[in-house]
Amino acid sequence: MGFSTRGFSDDEDIELHLHPHWLVFAKPGLMIILGLFGRQRLEIPLQRVNNVMFEQSFLERIVNAGDVIVESGADDRDVVFDNTPDPEFIQAKIQRAVRRKS
Repeated sequence: MGFSTRGFSDDEDIELHLHPHWLVFAKPGLMIILGLFGRQRLEIPLQRVNNVMFEQSFLERIVNAGDVIVESGADDRDVVFDNTPDPEFIQAKIQRAVRRKS
């Protein structure tokens, strides 16, 4: 496929037609492959869970997604699970499990 010279004046020519090197796509491609085969696991013992909350924006409410926030006594920071489907159900399920364990 040629390069359009429609906007060029009469004394302008294309000397080089450059395109990105294939290595430009190597890093994102590698990251996709690593995301597909990578694995991460986080465990919080139920007895350490202090509070479970969920947050949804207006758009997230429409598509039934949101963030689940777990406060635990183990760390000073909260654990946030982003873009979780049906966060209200997940919050209720975790809270029921915590109550059963108590």
